[in-house]
Amino acid sequence: MVLPALLVGAGAIRSNMLERHALQALGESMTRTRTYAELETAMFEQSEVIWRYLSGLDPSARNEFRLTGQVVDYWQQRWAAELLPEELSLAAGVARIQRQIQTAADSIFRLYDSGRREAAFNTAQQELKGRLLPALTQLNRQVYRQARESSVRGAY
Repeated sequence: MVLPALLVGAGAIRSNMLERHALQALGESMTRTRTYAELETAMFEQSEVIWRYLSGLDPSARNEFRLTGQVVDYWQQRWAAELLPEELSLAAGVARIQRQIQTAADSIFRLYDSGRREAAFNTAQQELKGRLLPALTQLNRQVYRQARESSVRGAY
């Protein structure tokens, strides 16, 4: 009678430990996803700052772009530090797109400031809306898909 009770108790303790581990893995995955969401938001905000500058109504937007870049760098470093080794290639892809956004912004600002406003607008259309933001959106899908997959794997 005592032996079956001990076996049931040991099984319950083991199940409880496995559940706790699964919940912890889910929590860690959710934290990474939340951090990436902040990074994603900051990167899209950067593109909005460029458009505000091109509107001519917000001359301080150029300085704001620099500050928003610092926010992006902060979230990017924090997110990369939280990633699992198999997820680091995603961080490299996001960093590559961020560098390209900064390069495009420098070109757009230079064109606008030299009085070539139409060329600046066309470059923004082509680079931001036509190439970089769609690439970022595609990468976002990969990041969130991988987060879901690793959450399920970790919980299992």
